[in-house]
Amino acid sequence: MAGANGLSTGVVLGNLPNSEAHLPIAMSGRVWVYADATERAIEPGDFLTSSTRPGYAVAVSDLAKAQGAILGKAMTGLKKGETGFVLVLVNLQ
Repeated sequence: MAGANGLSTGVVLGNLPNSEAHLPIAMSGRVWVYADATERAIEPGDFLTSSTRPGYAVAVSDLAKAQGAILGKAMTGLKKGETGFVLVLVNLQ
């Protein structure tokens, strides 16, 4: 979620007249991301990927399988059993 939790928005795609409904996206930098740690805790340094829960990220459990689907690296953590914001260093490759 680009621009969340006090960070400014970097880019809004489709930022044209009459396109106010477009959402900001992150392509690089620090971004607060909704994360799901209900099954596995997220520690700083963990790679994150998309969750089966729409709109959330989870810690990568198998790096080989996650290649090409990594959102970034967690800069903050989240305890097992919780959901919430995690600060992520986004660097899409």
